[in-house]
Amino acid sequence: MIKKYAQIVIGSLFIVAVMTLPVFGAVECSQCHGAWIDKVSSKRVLHTPFISGECSGCHLDHGDSGELVLVLDGTDLCLKCHDNPEREFREHLSGENGCLPCHDPHSSEEKSLTVGSFDELCMLCHGSIVKASYVHQAITYKGCRECHTPHGSALGKMLKAESDQICSGCHSVLTEEERPHSALSKRGCTSCHDPHSSTQYRLLKHEYRSDLYPGPYEEEKYSLCFSCHDSSLVTGKDLSDTGFRNGSINLHAVHVLGKVRFTGEGFTVKGKSRSCANCHDPHGSVQAFGLKRFFECTETVCRKITFFPEPDGGRCLTACHERASYTRQGS
Repeated sequence: MIKKYAQIVIGSLFIVAVMTLPVFGAVECSQCHGAWIDKVSSKRVLHTPFISGECSGCHLDHGDSGELVLVLDGTDLCLKCHDNPEREFREHLSGENGCLPCHDPHSSEEKSLTVGSFDELCMLCHGSIVKASYVHQAITYKGCRECHTPHGSALGKMLKAESDQICSGCHSVLTEEERPHSALSKRGCTSCHDPHSSTQYRLLKHEYRSDLYPGPYEEEKYSLCFSCHDSSLVTGKDLSDTGFRNGSINLHAVHVLGKVRFTGEGFTVKGKSRSCANCHDPHGSVQAFGLKRFFECTETVCRKITFFPEPDGGRCLTACHERASYTRQGS
């Protein structure tokens, strides 16, 4: 009777002991790893094989060697259950321990068993790309997954779609009929803008002064333009430097450097320097040469330029000066 009672007590204690663990089933594992199992099983999200006690699905029995042995190496182990054979993609993190920098294989406080929030994970490796003064609002308000897929993509940089398609999802982009800037139509938005962060306003890769009167001309003020266009467009004196000339007079220089005037006292005065953005829209325009149609002045919208191309020059009707024309054959 005493023996039978002892058996019942011992059996009950065993059941209680097992029930204090997750429904692990692998009592043999818990003999050494019980304290660790208790700790990780207290987290909010548990990996199904872990809570189901399917240790052998991932681990080989290592006895008392203390060596961790997996049934497969690297991402192959995870893809044994999570692979989608119908999807071909470039892996984000491949090779040994590919999934583990982002996912905990046992438990986590975050959904999808991530070791942190999704955007925190991205910053662990890519934090330097958002440390500049201006950060893309797609990152700050929507997160990295607005543009990127975390596991794999048929495109480079784990993009969900071609970069310009992604940009046009939030930003209006000119169509071919609207004459987009060749930098936009041929090389894309990221030829001028950094998609993550920049020290320049509007996430520009280089300086681009868009204020009407940016002060004395300095080439660095237009380094974005001059990353594609030669600065001789503005400073050149040869006939081949620009088509925007009246005879041999470089009209880009007149606008951007400032027109030189002579006073009655024999002094020369240089007029105000104007930025490229005074006349050109950097994205494109329905007019030739990306010329703006409208611009803002004194909180109203003023007609800026109506350009009439001519066989060897053109005519401009603007809000800056009286009607003017130029011809490359003139003097």
